[in-house]
Amino acid sequence: MLKSVEDPDQSLLEIERDVMKLEAEMLSKEARANLLKNIRVTARALREAMKHLRKEPFSPRKAGERILAELQNADGGPLSAADMKHVYRLTSAVLHRRRKEHRIVFWRDARHDFFYPRWQFTETGAMVPGIQDILQIFNSDDEWRVMRYFLGPRKQLGDRRPLDLLRAGESEKVIAHARLHAGENTW
Repeated sequence: MLKSVEDPDQSLLEIERDVMKLEAEMLSKEARANLLKNIRVTARALREAMKHLRKEPFSPRKAGERILAELQNADGGPLSAADMKHVYRLTSAVLHRRRKEHRIVFWRDARHDFFYPRWQFTETGAMVPGIQDILQIFNSDDEWRVMRYFLGPRKQLGDRRPLDLLRAGESEKVIAHARLHAGENTW
């Protein structure tokens, strides 16, 4: 270690060497302190993540309920049959006929009440061009599959949703896609 500066035997070289040793020790302490701090922060974050994982194991039912809620509330949410009568003056008989003829997108809840997604209508209340054509092509009673088709991005459509393309006026492109996939039942 450092000798007294008054020690005549100590050379400048020895002092320099002693200073470098002290600097190395100080850097090592600082590096160790930073490492320990980072380890504590990481351990705390891992503990928090593990708490979350232990509290909420994966539940297929909850995942399904979340997906249904997303579909039901997408792009403006639903209109009830009463809303359809009030807003668009469509009677229950007209709505029934349109459902049977695959001319309107709808779903039923657990009480068998019917709901109609707002996204299928324009600002003026008309159907978005192309939706009825696609419903006729699919001719499906699987209401959730129909909704997933319109609301899910499709690779063949440039990772865009069919609904977005229909709104943008590209109905022929979406109708061609629907025809191709209806024939293969891969929609």
